[in-house]
Amino acid sequence: MKKKIVLISIIIALIVVSVIFIIGTYADPEVLNDSYPITLTGNTSVTVPAGSMKKIIYQIKNTNNGTVNYGIGYSSQSNDVAVKAYSNSTDAASGTIASNNYKNVTLAVINNSSASAAITLSTILGYENGGNLIVPSGTTLVTQEVHIAADYITNLYTDATKSTATVNSITYNLAPSVNLMDDRLASSSTPANTVGNIRYYGANPNNYVWLGDTYTSDYTIPGNITLDEYADQEACINDGNSEAYCTEGIVRHTGDRKLWRVIGVFNGRVKVVTADPISTQGLSWDTSANEAGGNSGWGINQWGPSGSYEGSDLMRLLNEGYTGTNGSLYWNKTAGTVYKGYNNATTANVSFANTGLLATEKALIDTATWYTGAYDQFSYVDAHYTAERGNMGKICSGGNRCNDEVTRTSTWTGKVGIIYPSDYGYAANLAQCNQELDAYNSTGCVDTNWLKPSSGYSRTMSPRARSDDASRVFRVSHDGSLDYGNAGSTGNDSWVWPAVHLKPNVIIDTNSNDGSEQYPYVLMLN
Repeated sequence: MKKKIVLISIIIALIVVSVIFIIGTYADPEVLNDSYPITLTGNTSVTVPAGSMKKIIYQIKNTNNGTVNYGIGYSSQSNDVAVKAYSNSTDAASGTIASNNYKNVTLAVINNSSASAAITLSTILGYENGGNLIVPSGTTLVTQEVHIAADYITNLYTDATKSTATVNSITYNLAPSVNLMDDRLASSSTPANTVGNIRYYGANPNNYVWLGDTYTSDYTIPGNITLDEYADQEACINDGNSEAYCTEGIVRHTGDRKLWRVIGVFNGRVKVVTADPISTQGLSWDTSANEAGGNSGWGINQWGPSGSYEGSDLMRLLNEGYTGTNGSLYWNKTAGTVYKGYNNATTANVSFANTGLLATEKALIDTATWYTGAYDQFSYVDAHYTAERGNMGKICSGGNRCNDEVTRTSTWTGKVGIIYPSDYGYAANLAQCNQELDAYNSTGCVDTNWLKPSSGYSRTMSPRARSDDASRVFRVSHDGSLDYGNAGSTGNDSWVWPAVHLKPNVIIDTNSNDGSEQYPYVLMLN
């Protein structure tokens, strides 16, 4: 009996699904309504704005009497488009479908180009009771996936072979093949098979990401352009009007875009930090000489608002809703006067136009609870983690560096912070680094920590409590050790790496990328 080509009715149900643009706007649900084998019309064409993505549920029903193979295809007049299935989709983008059964496939319809594009979806059919898919000319089969970012990173850890490392009587599980570890919430009482915070560790893990609207003409990746095409390294770096860097014969033009690196997964959200510090050195963590007391201009080691105190200089620089000196300059991607140095010293016309947050990056950032507990000593990483979540605040009671009247708080709710000492501590390879954090300049620690600054000092968010000083905050030295200094910086050797928690529905596009600096993962709003 001759095989017959299956006639399948395709019904795209009127399912309410979120249509999400990477640029952070929202529209009505996309509704596709088509029946096969009638002539396909615009009803199966999804229009996606430039540099954006739409999420749809594509429903297929088999009205034939037999089981068939199915797939989903797409086509467009633009070459810079892609359709990918969600890894957690109810059904896969290809497989077999029994008679009178449905398949619900969740798809990311992505427009990589700088202009709006129409992308037509279609069902690809096989023969009844088995047979290869018949892919029409000009149609691409959906074969790639996107993932919820937090799930993807957690699964990388979960699926990898483990080894162990014991530090301060806590045994940690490490996954060396992917440079991920479980911090067990810094407690030996956390069952070893219970997943705590999953963190990247090691000298240079593949944890580089782009945030937000990377599908845009704002930057280009020429790819495989050799350095011979440039007069020298300097020409490569300064090519055109955009910043660029050259690595192993690959030139990556970034314009004002920035690379981020994943710290880890915390309570179902990905936490990231900028791969490079914001451009201005010597920014004050806080000066607050005009506050009551003000610790003689050396600053107040309180990050967030408390009473009439508006919050630290650095917090107000990084976050939205502030005016005046430092007021939201990084958040607003603009220029203004900043505090730099002791006793409210300022510098005018400092620009964050090339380092501040893009609207597409801000769309991915979640409001989070940050921990601001102080610590009065140096210790192992688990002790710092616990202290950050504790209630220690100001412990001095007098003197010209302890005369502020600001009540210390143990948490702050906001969007942009900086790293904790424990973030730095857990970024080392604990299989080689069994030291207290002030001894992280030792062999085994200094060379296995991707968060170690190459020069100067890296600010952290955590106060250093002292019996004679209320202005101190922890910082990481260029030699790898945890250190502390005044909130009011007096030099140009203190750097700031902004850190954020991303929304839990952010997805990661791993296809053709491996998370390296040359080929970072792409994170998008789901």
